[in-house]
Amino acid sequence: MPVCGDAHFDQYLSLGPMCRYAKDLPLLLEIMAGPNASRLRLAEPVNVDKVKIYYPQKLDLTVNAVPIAPEIRESLRSALKYFQNKGGYTEPLNFRYFADSMQLASTELQSLTDVPNVFATARPNLLWELLKVAFRQSEHTFATIFMYLLSASKATVSEQNRARYRQMAAELKQEFTDKLATDGVFLMPSFPKPALRHYESFGHVTGFMYTMIINALGFPATQVPLGFNRDGLPVGIQVVAGPNQDRLCLAVAQELEQAFGGWQLPK
Repeated sequence: MPVCGDAHFDQYLSLGPMCRYAKDLPLLLEIMAGPNASRLRLAEPVNVDKVKIYYPQKLDLTVNAVPIAPEIRESLRSALKYFQNKGGYTEPLNFRYFADSMQLASTELQSLTDVPNVFATARPNLLWELLKVAFRQSEHTFATIFMYLLSASKATVSEQNRARYRQMAAELKQEFTDKLATDGVFLMPSFPKPALRHYESFGHVTGFMYTMIINALGFPATQVPLGFNRDGLPVGIQVVAGPNQDRLCLAVAQELEQAFGGWQLPK
């Protein structure tokens, strides 16, 4: 597997555990974290009733974003209502620069250096590669080509603008960190649509901003299934916590799993 030599690569693009039941996540994460596991304090008990629940004051981040499907909105509302009915603390937040998530996240990813080129030539014929992908004749996935385009597009952004976006991202990260602290989580959509067919997500590129920005800022997040829509497609939300506060994400995920049934056989 190609490895990037940039020291920040693992902060933006790394592997995480996936399993049916949230109770298995702490053990898997501890193993994957290796010598850094002690910083996460995964064995430390979490009183979910004391965890502060935050959520976006406005779900649609920008006018150009993919509209959030009604069932995704309802999933978030249901999760919030569950904690409110238990007497938990909930608060809407309106983070500055959050509406610029797509640009901020893209700039952070574009700042990576020493990214391996998966193509045999330094300047591949992308139109030809895209055509081959359409007919399933390419050696590369569309995701690979998309990431190459994202990396190459940094030449279209001036260094002055990149510096401004990086500063905005740093301020947004500090706002998040200060607010979530060590006892808060942020509930938000993972993607604005229910599960899509393969490659269909590339027709909804701005929908990636909900996970891209959290990833680029370096916060832990856990995707939580909250049932199915009327077409039998899974829907859910992500639970975001502050740096090294993964145990809060996992504890809230387990709580929501018990409340909404968690993983279920596909319908």
